[in-house]
Amino acid sequence: MTFAAACWWFCGQVWVGSENELKKGGTSRLISGLSEFSSQHKFSFRIECQDSRLDVPDRLIVGRQDEESEMHIVLKALGFLFFYRGRLQIGGHLYNDNIPFIPDILQLNYEGHPTFWAECGVSDPRRLKKIVAKAPQAEVWWIRETDTEMEVMPNQLKKAGVRPGRVKLLGFPAALVKDLCRLLRAKNEIFWMPPDFFPPAIQFDFNNEWIESSFALRTY
Repeated sequence: MTFAAACWWFCGQVWVGSENELKKGGTSRLISGLSEFSSQHKFSFRIECQDSRLDVPDRLIVGRQDEESEMHIVLKALGFLFFYRGRLQIGGHLYNDNIPFIPDILQLNYEGHPTFWAECGVSDPRRLKKIVAKAPQAEVWWIRETDTEMEVMPNQLKKAGVRPGRVKLLGFPAALVKDLCRLLRAKNEIFWMPPDFFPPAIQFDFNNEWIESSFALRTY
């Protein structure tokens, strides 16, 4: 199922409980979004994936800048797993002086051009307009911490002059993000299951808490 085919409205509830049995999967690779951060400014995630064919790395490190909230860290880790494909990374270096931005989640092709770009949390729609113009080959996503924002985000993009069809929107329920922030530690463990799209739903274990949630998708 493609993301484009699944871009429709859905809002629901979040359920959090305990789960005793975890299945195993994944690979033995490390993906790091860490630049020059102290040990107090990084979060590690040990990952097991239900579907080993996805080749999800078994460890992810996310650096945290001083101005970033726990919500931003959670959205970056969640977005990375949600969209995982080869060469996907947290942050990353752009080999293009014409793009004066640092993405939250990035994939480059072999020529060094962005093919996937995600902004997490609050972002200026005018920034997204510039990203769309300067990275014409990129699939651009805006990931928010609440699915209720899906109603106002298209109007914000339209007001900023973003070309229709170029930015896709992903919203997670605020209750889900709040629960993940509560559970977040310096060292974390995730058992990840690929998301379902009809209806939109995710299930995973985060630090021994079983999570089930809806999400919302839309293309502006």
